[in-house]
Amino acid sequence: MADLLELADANIFEVRAYRNASHAVDVSAVEMYEIVERQGKKELEKISGIGESIADNIAELIYTGKLKKLDQLKKKIPRVQVQMLAVPGLGPKLTKKLYAILKPKTLTDLKRKLKDPQYLPKLAKILLLKKTVDKILTGIAVLQSASSRMLLSEALPLAESIVAQLKRLPEVKEVKYAGSLRRGKETIGDIDLVAKIQDKIQISNFKSQSLSRAKLINHNSNLKIIKYFLELTRPKQILAQGESKATVINNDGAQIDLEIMPGNEWGSLLHHFTGSKEHNIQMRAYAEKKGLSFSEHGFKKLKIKNPKLKTITKNLKLINKILIYCETEEKVFKTLGLQYIPPDLREGTNEIQLAIAKKIPKLLEPSDMRGDLQMHSNYSDGKNTILAMAESAKAMGYEYICISDHSAGLGITGGIGGNNYQKYLAEIKNANQKIRGLHIFSGIEVNIKSDGALDQPDDLLKKFDVVLGAVHNSLGQEKEQMTARIVKALSHPLVKILVHPSGRLIDKRPEIQVDWRAIFQTAQKNKKILEINACPKRLDLKDIYIRKAKNLGAKFAISTDAHSARQLDFMKYGILTARRGWLVKQDVINVLPLAGLKKLFDIK
Repeated sequence: MADLLELADANIFEVRAYRNASHAVDVSAVEMYEIVERQGKKELEKISGIGESIADNIAELIYTGKLKKLDQLKKKIPRVQVQMLAVPGLGPKLTKKLYAILKPKTLTDLKRKLKDPQYLPKLAKILLLKKTVDKILTGIAVLQSASSRMLLSEALPLAESIVAQLKRLPEVKEVKYAGSLRRGKETIGDIDLVAKIQDKIQISNFKSQSLSRAKLINHNSNLKIIKYFLELTRPKQILAQGESKATVINNDGAQIDLEIMPGNEWGSLLHHFTGSKEHNIQMRAYAEKKGLSFSEHGFKKLKIKNPKLKTITKNLKLINKILIYCETEEKVFKTLGLQYIPPDLREGTNEIQLAIAKKIPKLLEPSDMRGDLQMHSNYSDGKNTILAMAESAKAMGYEYICISDHSAGLGITGGIGGNNYQKYLAEIKNANQKIRGLHIFSGIEVNIKSDGALDQPDDLLKKFDVVLGAVHNSLGQEKEQMTARIVKALSHPLVKILVHPSGRLIDKRPEIQVDWRAIFQTAQKNKKILEINACPKRLDLKDIYIRKAKNLGAKFAISTDAHSARQLDFMKYGILTARRGWLVKQDVINVLPLAGLKKLFDIK
């Protein structure tokens, strides 16, 4: 709303009011709809940054799903300008300037004109450098390549809610979400649900003379499950509906598929729908080597037509009968003599070879985590006090946390610097005294400047238990320059953790260009920790880099980067990403007990 108001040349104070309100909503410890439902619209006005008018707007959105003022604004502003605002690196001011001189009709048209040499004089008039043009072109490419996929944090709660409610039906014995969601991918296309009915109504349990009755019971049970599924999802559109499956689009545009299968085929079906495609292809190929044909229905026997021929695929005859049904996924792997492969690892890399050798590792579990090593309070850009963050962390069962507010050099209001660090440290000390059973490390997130220097002097940084380094600006540096910048920071004796290392925002901002091998080797050599940032918009490092860094001997911290108490729950997304990177307990430092972490950081 603030950006659109700025495009429409609205009063600067109104623009600022909406920006402040946006930040207040983003970091609020409680969802807006919960406040309105429980205490009414007036309660919103008690939140700093939200006045009566904006409270009315929020309530209108909650009650109607629309905002009249927003719709009216969009009608006044050319559609392409609204689209341009979504391009990473394009704010309202630059959007207005580019539109004024280039008059693009679409984003594709904007991209064409930015590349066309005849428009260079016009771009020069607004002092648009080639580096900025390249950044905008990259942003357009990122935006246009972004699909309608959901973030992990959007898909997982939705799927978990539907699964929990379907399990309440007496007809349902088990139901799980499958697909890329079950594998913990950072973005999700469709939500796939796989259900099985109770054993007492499986057709296979009935004798032949009762088969028709069994089928009727089965039919009625399936219809009841499908009906309840449709009630739960409240679809905007039903794409398919049958006796054993349904596909819907919900009001948020998410596609949700439900498949109901007999219990004796449920394990193989769950495996099939979990994927990945590459993993499933490799599983079928390995089954053929064992003389079996593997599908979502189970295993069939393959017979060699001519034993003298060496070509296997073209030399097999299928015995058209399921010989081995798989009620569980465990049976799928056991049938092939394989160690069980967790869904997180089923990406068609080398997991089958390792399963043959019984070398699939025991992956990190949520119960292994003892603390969270990056979060922010209202000393910088966080919503809650240090004490409130600590109390929420203790309620989650943590032994320790690190409050790591931004340094003042980043330009964030209230950032930590020479003027206020003593007060900040005193408040952390006071919170430590008030809370029993939880230790609060004093931390500071410093900016790694464009030359690799830190934005705070060493004398100040020595006052903190943990110094976290991060790249926040000049993200478009050349690969060699960015690599040297981060290597220099990782060589600084006071830096302990490199946080959100790639700087990416999923589908919004591309990662920095850097020699990752050099970064990982420097981290390992200097005993620096790489963060896996669990914020759903970041998930940084991403899974493929985690595995590469692990193979080079690096260690990791999984942290939420929480800016409010409710965001401490982000930890689960970081753990899923770590598991996709093949991490085990020994790879992660915040599984250590308090004494072990103090020893690691040399804290007395």
